[in-house]
Amino acid sequence: MSTWANFRTGVARTKQKVLEKVGSADTTTNPEFDAERIRILELFKTLKTINKDVNSYIEKSKEYCIVSNDIARDVASQYETTDPMHATTQQHIDMALNIDRERQAMNENLRQFVSGPLQEYLSQFRDLKLRMKELDVRRLDMDRYHREYIKDRKLAVEGKYKVTKEAYESLLAELMHDIPALYADRALFFEPIVAAMAKSHATFYANSARNVSSVVPMVAHINESGATNHPRTITAVENSAMARGPRASLASTSGPSSTTSTTTTSRPASVYTPPVVPMGAPAPAAAAPVSLQKATFVPTPTYPRIQGLYDFKAEDPRELTFSKGDVLELIREDGEWYEAQIGGRRGLIPSNYVQKI
Repeated sequence: MSTWANFRTGVARTKQKVLEKVGSADTTTNPEFDAERIRILELFKTLKTINKDVNSYIEKSKEYCIVSNDIARDVASQYETTDPMHATTQQHIDMALNIDRERQAMNENLRQFVSGPLQEYLSQFRDLKLRMKELDVRRLDMDRYHREYIKDRKLAVEGKYKVTKEAYESLLAELMHDIPALYADRALFFEPIVAAMAKSHATFYANSARNVSSVVPMVAHINESGATNHPRTITAVENSAMARGPRASLASTSGPSSTTSTTTTSRPASVYTPPVVPMGAPAPAAAAPVSLQKATFVPTPTYPRIQGLYDFKAEDPRELTFSKGDVLELIREDGEWYEAQIGGRRGLIPSNYVQKI
C-alpha cells in the first residue's frame, strides 16, 4: 500500500473513531469477547508479576549470600590464628561458601525449569495481545465500510465491507477459541512449575541445614544473647578526663544523657592517671634518631594479581568464571565485586572468592 493510501486509510479510521465516540456511527460489539479479553489480560499481568518476582528472588538470594560471606570473613578477621574461636570462624566461612554453592545450584534450576518456561509461556499472551489489537482495527474497518455502504450503496464499498467482515469474523473466531483455551491451560502449565520450585527449595534448605549443623556444635556452649548486655571496656563517661574542662559537653557520643537516670551494667571504671615527674628531675631521654635508608623504587606490574580461593561459575554474561588456584589480574575494585581478567577473558568476580598475592 502506498504512502498516500496509508494516509487516507488513517484519516478514514480516525473519522470512524470520532463518529463512534459522539454516537453518530454504529459500533459492532461483542460482550462475550470483551469479557474474555479482560480475563486473559488480567492473567497476563499476574504471570508477568510472577516471572518478575522469580527473577528478583534469584538476584536477591545471590545478594544475600554475598553479604553473608562478607560478614563471615569480617568476623573471622577479628581472631588470631591462636585463638580458640579461629577454627569456628573459619568453619563459619566454609559454611557460608557452601550455602552459596547450594544457592547457585538452586538458582540454576529456577532459571531452567521456572523462569525460562514462564518467559516462553508469556510469549503466547503477547501474541494474543497483538491479535486482539488487530481485531480492533478490523472491526473499525468493517464498521466504517458498512457505514459508507449504507450511505452510498456503492458496489465497490459493499465488496470492501464483505472482505473486512470476513477478516474480522475469522480472527474473532480464532481468538474466541484460543483465549479460553490458554486461560484453562494455566493450571496444567503451573504443575511442573510448582514442583520445580518446591523441589529446588527443599534441596537448598536441606543441604544448607547440613552445612549450618557443622558450625552449631562448635558454638553450643556460648550464650547467643551475651552481646546484648556486654559490658563497656573504655573509661566511663563520668570518669573520663574529657568530662572535665571547657568542652565537657562533648564528652559523650552515646549513652544516657545527664538528665536521665539509667542503670547500666559495666566493668569497674579504670581512670588513666598520667605519671608525675617531680620538679627538678631530669627529663626523659630523647628517643634515638631513626636511620632512614633511601627507598628503592620498584615498578609495580600493570595490574595487581589475585588468586582464586574457590571455584566460581559465572551466572550472567558480565561475570567471569575461574577455578580455585587461578591467578587473575585485578583491574578494578568496587565493593563486593572486582573486575578482573584471565586468559583474555574479562568480567566481574566476587571479592570474597579471591585473595591478593
